[in-house]
Amino acid sequence: MKLYTSKSLIAIFTIVFSFHLSAQELIKKTCGNDIIMKQYFQENFSSDQLQTLTSPDTRMAPGDYTVPVVNTDSVYTIQVVVHVVYLNDNKYENPSDEIIQSQIDALNRDFNLENNISHIRPEFLPFIGNPKIRFELAKIRPNGDATTGINRVKSKPIIPAIWDPNPLFDNVKNKALGGVNPWYPQKYLNIWVCDLNMERRLEPNNIELDPEQGALGGYANPPQGLPNWIMEVMGIKQNMAAVTAGKQGVVIDFRFFGENPEYVKDYLNGSPYYSLGRTTVHEVGHYLGLRHQWGDGAAFALLFPDFDKCSVDDGISDTPNQGDPYANFIEKGNVCGVEPNTCNTPNPIDGIDYPDMRENYMDYSTDVCYGMFTKEQVNMMRYALTTKRNDIIIKREVPVPTGINTLENLEVSIHPNPVNSHLHLQIQSSVTRGSQVQIYNTLGAKVYSANLNAGTQEAEISVQNFAPGNYMIYIENEGRNFVKQFVKL
Repeated sequence: MKLYTSKSLIAIFTIVFSFHLSAQELIKKTCGNDIIMKQYFQENFSSDQLQTLTSPDTRMAPGDYTVPVVNTDSVYTIQVVVHVVYLNDNKYENPSDEIIQSQIDALNRDFNLENNISHIRPEFLPFIGNPKIRFELAKIRPNGDATTGINRVKSKPIIPAIWDPNPLFDNVKNKALGGVNPWYPQKYLNIWVCDLNMERRLEPNNIELDPEQGALGGYANPPQGLPNWIMEVMGIKQNMAAVTAGKQGVVIDFRFFGENPEYVKDYLNGSPYYSLGRTTVHEVGHYLGLRHQWGDGAAFALLFPDFDKCSVDDGISDTPNQGDPYANFIEKGNVCGVEPNTCNTPNPIDGIDYPDMRENYMDYSTDVCYGMFTKEQVNMMRYALTTKRNDIIIKREVPVPTGINTLENLEVSIHPNPVNSHLHLQIQSSVTRGSQVQIYNTLGAKVYSANLNAGTQEAEISVQNFAPGNYMIYIENEGRNFVKQFVKL
């Protein structure tokens, strides 16, 4: 896919919630990163140069984002320190050790494909990757003393606000400004937990947020020098991930840190939309070099309303080209059911124009809709980890298969392909119990479903009434899967 990028030293995950708590309604998610990038372009380019960014002749050109295939066998374990920086010593702002450990557990779940993937649409199953990255609270401080990996510090508000996100002062990472200095970022993944939403409270002494203001979930910095963060403006290549050591790490609002945190239980009625620790999963994806799937094109749309947001991308070949966050399309009562296709762009791998991948951790979705990184995202993260953040790896191990989400292939062949009237299935190892065969169009809509009886080895499906185009056939049988594209003439 095309790689166009924009200047950003941070990646912010901003979440806008509905606070009609009895209904637990989600309005949408948006991203403050767009505002920051807009500010960057306004500060670093003249108005004439900015106008050229919308011209097809001088628009940011694709970069070479190809990286070598990284070892896929080893599991890398990295050490983490969690800095809890609180204003009031309560269960919300100063979360328990159990909540902190639950966030580490959530990272290990999602970065090792140990999560539930039953809701992921069949057309995306072939793209699922396993990062094989584990997280462990640090046991040794930089000075050699023992530690639990949890560093708690009571702070106090200062002016400007310690963690004012617009612009983002990053004061939480600076002891002199009321925050906590990072432990060696070359050796530790530093995670700061704090109040990112002091300016969005209903009242100064009430941690509940003003629904009109929304909420900032967190932000993170990518490592320096990754190819998917290179842009070209006016013929000059620039690396947009050239951040200093002091900028490294992840910052998360205490309200959305951990699995089922106290704030979610007490203020959001335990809503599953925010209870699985996936705000931090999203931000660690940024920390390991991933960008939003839409390539942050919304930032340019703020400058130029007619900007083609589909002309910018995340530099990852197996994520569908996407113009807007999925959160822009979420409907009340149908959180994971909307299937937008915001860019009419064939995927370079197989030529299919897939719908937006709302299941991807780098979209703006809800915790219950998330479920996957793609294989190319995985390779980019493992490349970033082993070449840019190698010193934070404390273990390298070859895993023992657990059978969780192994996506074992079911041996099936289909013919003819392309097909005009009837599609023939031949199953090399017959299904052991009854299962279903399903067919989906490129928008993810199911157009055919039928049962396969136990022992079936051959089947025939009539597709003569299908509209011409690309389709995906999916069969699942006791943990084994078959997914294949075919073309209807």
